[in-house]
Amino acid sequence: MEFFKVIETRRSIRAYHPDRPITDEQLKRILQAARSAPTAANKQPYKLVVIKNPKKTLDFVKQKAVHQAPLVLAIFVDETAAWVRKFDGKNFAWMDGSIVFEHVILAATAEGLSTVWIANTDPMAMKKACNIPTNFQFLALTPIGYAAEKPKATSRKPENEIVSYLE
Repeated sequence: MEFFKVIETRRSIRAYHPDRPITDEQLKRILQAARSAPTAANKQPYKLVVIKNPKKTLDFVKQKAVHQAPLVLAIFVDETAAWVRKFDGKNFAWMDGSIVFEHVILAATAEGLSTVWIANTDPMAMKKACNIPTNFQFLALTPIGYAAEKPKATSRKPENEIVSYLE
C-alpha cells in the first residue's frame, strides 16, 4: 500500500475476526518495520513482546479487542538505556518507544491488518505476564488482526491550530 494511503486509511479498530490468522511473513515484516524505527542516538531502549495467545496470557486486560485478535504486540521501554538530553535531562525512552510502535501500527496497516493503541491496563500485570526485566516499563499494546468493524475517520484540528510558520 502506498505510504500516504496507509496514513489516510489507518483506524483504531476495536473488533477483530479471531478466526483469521496473521501469517509469519506479515509478522516478520511488521517486526522489521519496528526494528527500522529511529531512536535517539540509536540507543533502541525498547523490547517488543509478541503474544500469540492473548486470551490466555492477557486474561486480566479488559478491552475485548485484545481477546479477539489472533495476536497482540506489547512494547516496553528502558529509561536506563535511553538517550537523555543534557540541557534539561529529558529522557527519550518514551518517545523512542512511541516511534517504534507507530512503525508497528503503520506496517500492520500496510499489510491490510488493523490495530488499536492500548495503554489503559495494569503495567505491572503486563510486565509479569510478559516476563519483562524490572528495568523495563510498559508503554502500550496493540491487538493485530483483521478488522470486524469499519469506523469512520475521526475529525482533526485544522492546520492553522496545530502548525506555525516562521520566516
